[in-house]
Amino acid sequence: MVKIFVGGVSPSVTVDELKKLFEQYGQVNECDILKNFAFVHMEKEDEAHKAISELHKQEFYGAHLTVEYATSKIRNATKIYVGNVSSKATTAQIKELFEKFGKVVECDIVKNYAFVHMAKEREAMDAILNLNDMPLEDQKIFVTLSKRVPCSVSVPQYYKRKWIFLVHPKSVRVTASFSLFVFYIDD
Repeated sequence: MVKIFVGGVSPSVTVDELKKLFEQYGQVNECDILKNFAFVHMEKEDEAHKAISELHKQEFYGAHLTVEYATSKIRNATKIYVGNVSSKATTAQIKELFEKFGKVVECDIVKNYAFVHMAKEREAMDAILNLNDMPLEDQKIFVTLSKRVPCSVSVPQYYKRKWIFLVHPKSVRVTASFSLFVFYIDD
């Protein structure tokens, strides 16, 4: 599946209209409009490439579209990791859960986990606190901030060891600050 970013979407455009535009080039699995931009998920790489090359800078409902491969970085959004996602769960279900706490910019399921991008950090933290350990399709999901955390730390020469740093989200509920757990990984 290929994810496409569509910028400059006119406010009058509906999801069905945008989906129909891209379906001229192939199978569209998902289409989400967020203010003046959208994400379109197409099934095949060659169909997505053709849609991008033919629709980029084209006028659609009075606006010139920016059509390109989606990048993984979404400006100013807070990325949340959702673990232990049931194979029965859908993107729509996860998005609906998180939308109770604020605006969801993007939501993607990858096998048994998902990534949710929320517009505001405070809303993301509220979602983490309230949704962690919540059942979804008969499985408790694990919800935390998605961060790249280094597994090896620059330390004095005689401490050439690997460390893992974990942030425990439930501590925010009690202290309004994170607890830091440090584990030594013996090679």
